[in-house]
Amino acid sequence: MLRLRPLPLRLALPLGAVLFASALSSGCASSRQVRYASAEEAYTRGQAAFESRNYDAALQYFQGVFTFGRSDFSDDAQLGLARAYEGDRQYILAANAYRAFADAYPDDPRVPDALLGRAAALERQTANFELDQTDTRTALGVYQSFVDSYPDHPRLAEAQARIAALVDRLAHKAFSSGTLYERRGLDEAAGLTFERAFNAYPQSAWADDALVGTLRAFTKYAEASVPERQPERFRRALAAHERLVQIFPQSPLREEADRWAERARTGLSAVAAR
Repeated sequence: MLRLRPLPLRLALPLGAVLFASALSSGCASSRQVRYASAEEAYTRGQAAFESRNYDAALQYFQGVFTFGRSDFSDDAQLGLARAYEGDRQYILAANAYRAFADAYPDDPRVPDALLGRAAALERQTANFELDQTDTRTALGVYQSFVDSYPDHPRLAEAQARIAALVDRLAHKAFSSGTLYERRGLDEAAGLTFERAFNAYPQSAWADDALVGTLRAFTKYAEASVPERQPERFRRALAAHERLVQIFPQSPLREEADRWAERARTGLSAVAAR
């Protein structure tokens, strides 16, 4: 059976694994007395530990494969590292290990799954939408790369579903920023933020929320403005209502939106009558 060229030690391991490997002596153990006499034994024991969910031991065994230099088990051990880090909820290290595998073995048939593994690990790192979403944006890019590179892959629908979910997460984050401004009485900032949220994520589940937020915030902002600035701000609010009616005519927020639109029209008429 043809084996792929193993990954050199310096490329196979993240920094922590390199430091670990340098502390071992020819097939011997860590502080937990993990022992193996060959690369094959280290990998086999690592796989058994992984299957029993003993991720700490699995990581040590998989790292131990590389203490023997290049071997027929280097590629499998690199992928094992990624999966063990993921199982241990060390998601950034998992993402890095998946990426190292894909970079080192671009022709391996497991690369598409490694890309999805990397994206999923990054996604889990920022599962709470209130956290900084840098890793979510990176995950979104990896999923999109998978879709573009493997349009006929059996897991294509899975990747597309994750893209939609991450877009919704980012939209939720953007919408929540507008809500925070609104709660503080900063209606202009709220309106601008809601408006940007819609423009950035018009296909998300939060798109109609963002339009109603824009309508509501600019109506309140116009009402508190000096008379000469009120018309443009009421019109901006009404423009958001018009977009909602056109794009989301069946939105469950329609009744609320109509009430705010009527309030904006009343304000605009009052300004015109002065």
